[in-house]
Amino acid sequence: MPTILDGLTVVEAADEDRPGLSLQVDPERLKGRRVFIVRGANYAGYVVAGAVSWHEDEREYNHPSHFAESLMESHVAQSAS
Repeated sequence: MPTILDGLTVVEAADEDRPGLSLQVDPERLKGRRVFIVRGANYAGYVVAGAVSWHEDEREYNHPSHFAESLMESHVAQSAS
């Protein structure tokens, strides 16, 4: 996918939408995961994930991620269990 996502839309794919996406994922690996359709002005595709989060800002590509702190907290919590 491109780095700049003009006209971004993200929707969760219904079970009946999945065959039309030509998923390149073993169906066994989709258990417990969700498929999100990603579309925009110059791209289309899908993301397989447990959840999708986003944040819009005017930062540069090389600036720290908005999610860096929450990702570190999640990693620490997983390591502790």
